[in-house]
Amino acid sequence: MTSIGSSQPANQISPVNERIYHQSNLLGDWKGTWTKNHQPLEFKVVGIHGDTAQIEYTHDGHTERGTGTVSAATITFGNVTIGTRDGTTAGLEFSLGTAKSTAILTKTAAPVDHQAQIDALSAQLANLQQNVAGNKATDNVQAQ
Repeated sequence: MTSIGSSQPANQISPVNERIYHQSNLLGDWKGTWTKNHQPLEFKVVGIHGDTAQIEYTHDGHTERGTGTVSAATITFGNVTIGTRDGTTAGLEFSLGTAKSTAILTKTAAPVDHQAQIDALSAQLANLQQNVAGNKATDNVQAQ
């Protein structure tokens, strides 16, 4: 499994795959427990770029990071496959030979960055104010 590079561009999901499979539903942080032993696990889909996905998979106290394979509405990362239909609940299966283990995961809400929202709105307001000032100057010139 390879490490994740920090220079990846924003998600690149083809419009066809999004329309048919809703691959963006896979993005995010998924948490749950194994159905047999109830141990916690986390599966984070950091980004999707075509048929590959950046993954962080935490189980048994350690985290694996790398690249998974996107196929339709599922992602396979090593021996683990995850899929979701609704973007809120996912099924995960670990399979090694004939041994299988499953988990039901729930997507956790991403923390809201209020400062980024405030900064974006402030920039929009500044643009609007510049446009209004420019329009007033144009109106004054045309009125003369």
